[in-house]
Amino acid sequence: MDSFEKMLDKAYEKKTAKELIDCPVEALAGVSAKDAELLKEDFNIKTIGDLGTNKYFVAATQIARAVDLAQSEQTKSAALHEYGSLKERQGKYGEAETLLRRSLALFEYALGVDHPHLGASLDALAGVLVSQGKYAEAKTLLGRSLALAETALGVDHPDYGASLQLLAWVLALAAG
Repeated sequence: MDSFEKMLDKAYEKKTAKELIDCPVEALAGVSAKDAELLKEDFNIKTIGDLGTNKYFVAATQIARAVDLAQSEQTKSAALHEYGSLKERQGKYGEAETLLRRSLALFEYALGVDHPHLGASLDALAGVLVSQGKYAEAKTLLGRSLALAETALGVDHPDYGASLQLLAWVLALAAG
């Protein structure tokens, strides 16, 4: 109940959740009688329960939660990326590959598969693959990174040049 108290007007603080569902929306702290009237007129929302189940408010809540989840996944991905980079520096390429693949998957989930920030993850994973002699897959990842850099930054940007240089290095190694 304590968690509800700050959300409610004083007159409604002692009500249970079951009781609150049927209370008028102006029972919520900060919702005026005028606000409640507009909600009623525009959306037929009369109670807290109506507000909580309104399809537009439900959709907005789901979108907000998805954004929170994506931000959480980005944070996890960054941590996995750093840990994978540490394992690479330690020469533990198999572990590094696993961590960097997980990091990339989370970044793709959080940002989308065409986001320019994926370039660093693609490059890092490709570097680990090169260390293991997996040139074909490294080449594919670097080609994707290069395409993202070109689209997002243009061919005159230094990051595009760095991606191009990495790809050339892998092609040279693969050629023997």
